[in-house]
Amino acid sequence: MRRLLRLIGARTGISIGLIIVIVAVLTVARLIDDQRVPPPVRAPSGWTPDVAATEGDDGPVADPTPTYTDDEAVLAAATAFTTAWLNRTLPADAWLDGLRPHATEALIDRLTGVDPLDVPAGATAGEPTLRERSAQHADVVVPIGAGDALALGLVLVDGQWLVGTLDRETG
Repeated sequence: MRRLLRLIGARTGISIGLIIVIVAVLTVARLIDDQRVPPPVRAPSGWTPDVAATEGDDGPVADPTPTYTDDEAVLAAATAFTTAWLNRTLPADAWLDGLRPHATEALIDRLTGVDPLDVPAGATAGEPTLRERSAQHADVVVPIGAGDALALGLVLVDGQWLVGTLDRETG
């Protein structure tokens, strides 16, 4: 045995010993765990369901696609904002004043100091479309060029739809 330990070395011998101990512990744990598997649950004899399968589910049914009567107002607000946004020929202050009736104050604050000449397009390339909608929020996409679009997040503030977020999508 000493000759064998001298050939493989003390560190290698200890490593092999630890591996054997770990494998043994895992094997015993697996054997014990396999014996604890509970038997399958079976329905008691004579058991019948409370609701017949032909009567359907008795749970509440949610409307999968809610409809809103003011979708046109959302699209009109998005169009008005986009028209003002793309009016690049105005001086910066006048351009910002044109956006003010269609945007939240938070967005106007973020746009303060923006040069209208940095706006990426001069006209829309299609009609705005609703991407997502809830009672208080709407995401609208307005195409502005080949593969480019404005992504507008509109919020309902005091009964008026205002643009609260603005992003540019490319692709």
